[in-house]
Amino acid sequence: MFAWADYLRLAKELCTRTESESALRTAISRAYYSAFCTAAWHRYPDGPPFSTQRDRHTIVWNEFRQSGRDCAWIGLNGDRLKRYRINADYEPEFSGDLAKTAELVISEAQKILDYCRMHPKFPAP
Repeated sequence: MFAWADYLRLAKELCTRTESESALRTAISRAYYSAFCTAAWHRYPDGPPFSTQRDRHTIVWNEFRQSGRDCAWIGLNGDRLKRYRINADYEPEFSGDLAKTAELVISEAQKILDYCRMHPKFPAP
């Protein structure tokens, strides 16, 4: 199985190239997908059941947010990281400080990966 944390390692490497807008935008995108895919597989260890649904990101982040447990913050942060990723991937003018945003997204993605590693089972309702 692919190691989603490899996307985060790549994002960290790209984030050092502060003179390159494309590297920083890609760092944001890869960090987001590292967090999203890790969270999705954490929630659905046998594989996410929504491989063709457009709103799969919303489904995963809502699952965490609505868990009512100590991992609800993951859903909130995941939604926020998703907005940064959409801005980085689709907007011709990035709103905000690109380098600082890349660092923030990497840091928050790392927290999600750390949580999933430290808590191997999704909390039961």
